[in-house]
Amino acid sequence: MVWALHNGIRGAIWTVVKSDGKVIERKLTGPPKLGEVVPATDLGTASPGALQELAGTLVQQGFDRLKRPAGAMPSPMAPQVELSVHLGDENYSFQLPSFQLDQVPALEVIRAAFQRLKSQLHT
Repeated sequence: MVWALHNGIRGAIWTVVKSDGKVIERKLTGPPKLGEVVPATDLGTASPGALQELAGTLVQQGFDRLKRPAGAMPSPMAPQVELSVHLGDENYSFQLPSFQLDQVPALEVIRAAFQRLKSQLHT
């Protein structure tokens, strides 16, 4: 599961939660260079309970059925948020201009769940 904040050409931050509970973060400052590998920082490990809470929130909020508000077309140059969930061979991805985050309440709830999980990590 990935929660990302893309800040246009100024960079991006990806928080990645792996199925084993390991949580990493990748930060890109500035525009990416061709072929650049963004280093990962190990933030710690989430408890099984924290993983269950995040997964439960994703399901309760219908992560696989999120819809963009009318007129919400993310531009690669504009700040935006992204949620990506990989389940076996299935991938779900949702991007939204960050100024419209409050128009998708389910996504705000999911963001809060990611933040709770990050605050409970074991290093």
